[in-house]
Amino acid sequence: MGIEGSIALDLHWDGRTIRRAEVRSSRPLAASTLLQGKTWQDAESMVPLLFSICGRAQAVSAAGALEAARGVEPDAAVTLQRELLVAAECIQEYAWRVLLDLPALLGEAPQTERFVRLRRPLQAAFGRATADARWWHAPATAAVLEQWRNVSAHLSRLLAEDVLGMAGADWLALDYGADFDDWLEAEATLTAALLGRLWPSRLGRSSVPLLPRLTANELMTELGAGIVGRAGFAAAPIWRNAPAETGALARTAAHPLIAGALQDVGNTAGVRFLARLAELAMLDRRLATLARGEVGAAWSGCSSPAPATGFSATDTARGILLHLAQIDKDRVVSYRIVAPTEWNFHPQGAFVQGLAGFAADTVQAAEQAAKLMAHALDPCVAYQVAVTHA
Repeated sequence: MGIEGSIALDLHWDGRTIRRAEVRSSRPLAASTLLQGKTWQDAESMVPLLFSICGRAQAVSAAGALEAARGVEPDAAVTLQRELLVAAECIQEYAWRVLLDLPALLGEAPQTERFVRLRRPLQAAFGRATADARWWHAPATAAVLEQWRNVSAHLSRLLAEDVLGMAGADWLALDYGADFDDWLEAEATLTAALLGRLWPSRLGRSSVPLLPRLTANELMTELGAGIVGRAGFAAAPIWRNAPAETGALARTAAHPLIAGALQDVGNTAGVRFLARLAELAMLDRRLATLARGEVGAAWSGCSSPAPATGFSATDTARGILLHLAQIDKDRVVSYRIVAPTEWNFHPQGAFVQGLAGFAADTVQAAEQAAKLMAHALDPCVAYQVAVTHA
């Protein structure tokens, strides 16, 4: 029942340089049509069935938007359960990219055994937490929190052993400079070795601004009119009249390690991968905090911009996910979803700008650059790369 579609990534190459890149999307963005006229209960139940990627984040976003439209405030224990599931889903998505996808792209064997070790407890926890058909209304009970504490301890150990080569807190405390250089050179994990191979490349640098960390209310103020009033906004979203980048780099840009890297080499594909590792370490810490029953600074939120209208913003592994719902007499009259892919693969966005002018002396090198850039920005759909001689 998925409606994700796909994107085509077209490169125009002159034999030495990628002259320009283009994104063609077949994503139907059909949620508005599919959900319109449904009761809010049916719409809420349909959303996680429509999206196979980040389905838990989609479900949480839909619940938040529809609750806000109805003027309902979710119980704190329900919010906690939602936050746990979204954070754990982000960890799983990042682990997939780090342990499976990037090694394969760089000619190494995917670290399947390590990924399975990390994923197995998450899958068990997901299964127990979502056993109820409407799990997004289930509270985080004492037993649930105990389960997540066990999962968190297991994940912390595996991330230290298999990904970072040290405890997440110690890794996040590395200074950009000698400390970071020593970590790269030591190659304590394949992840560090792969980042070291990416680091010399300037692939991906662009002038596309990073979407700032904003609250749901701030996002609604900035973007709500466009989402509601412009039919094409969801397909090509803009922030302050220009494309913007969302995701790990946008969220971690202020961290000293990432800020130092940005100042030194710019927003390269390697720095985006570094930001993904930073957020993975932060998520590890966040999951432990949530498992103690402390919501803290939420990764999602909702607001009611107008009567019978609800808006939610959820940070997913790929970037900010926005849902806006309008209801009348318990039925959906309008529904909009703005996904991270439409920000990062905007026709003038980070993918397109990050490849323009990049040196590639073979078709294979051009294709590899596009795949690495796509990996760095991580579309939530399948993609195909095609090279045309310019």
